[in-house]
Amino acid sequence: MWREDGLLLMRGRTRGYAVEPRGEYVVGVIEAGHMRATRGRDQWDLRAGDACVWDATAPHRGKGDWVAWLAVLEDPGPLRGVAFASPVAAPPRGTLIEWLHDLAGPREPLIRDDPALQRARDYLGDHLQTRVTLDELAAATGTDKFRLVRLFRAATGMPPHRYQLAQRVRLARRLLERGDPIAEVAAATGFTDQSHLHRHFRRVLDLTPREYARRFHRMRQTVVPPEEYTRSPSWSHLASPASPYVVCSIGPTTT
Repeated sequence: MWREDGLLLMRGRTRGYAVEPRGEYVVGVIEAGHMRATRGRDQWDLRAGDACVWDATAPHRGKGDWVAWLAVLEDPGPLRGVAFASPVAAPPRGTLIEWLHDLAGPREPLIRDDPALQRARDYLGDHLQTRVTLDELAAATGTDKFRLVRLFRAATGMPPHRYQLAQRVRLARRLLERGDPIAEVAAATGFTDQSHLHRHFRRVLDLTPREYARRFHRMRQTVVPPEEYTRSPSWSHLASPASPYVVCSIGPTTT
């Protein structure tokens, strides 16, 4: 597991995950095994050699038993607002950015730029330690609560309270990477206790907070120093088991 310039990279075996949009794009390649991915009413079966790319338009989840490498683009840069016609893609060639650019479909509607939606997202982000009610959010943003729900569902595929929960998990991930104690992370991100954090964290990553922190800090000691990275890594570089970008397990059983 490694982080570099808004990119989180992982590699290993897992049996399930659930991702809710946080403005992040997720890219993966199945190395072995089988995964069934679900988004809304659609399902896809992926096997060894298949690639997938998930934009931030709606939640998705996967079940099975598979080995893969995974890249989470926390800062999508020029990809922001881009939607992909299908999450399943042909095996990539060239650099990661070139491949994503070739796959890019139409940009999402400009609803993401709606001032009321932006005010609401900012308010939720500033109040991660408390559970913000819909009435409170409507009052803080000066927007009808039913319109807020419509805006969030159109832009993120989820209601405001689930969006805030996704932001809490994202912040918890970063605090664990920083080395903060789990109890302090739970308190800082608005979870009632460690078990509450544990339940939501594991649902998303199929890892407990303790496992995530342990693997992140263990594996970061063995990777190539950042100054030796190429800033535009090729796909083969990213997908190689020896790559400094993909050196950890993302599931309960390592390969």
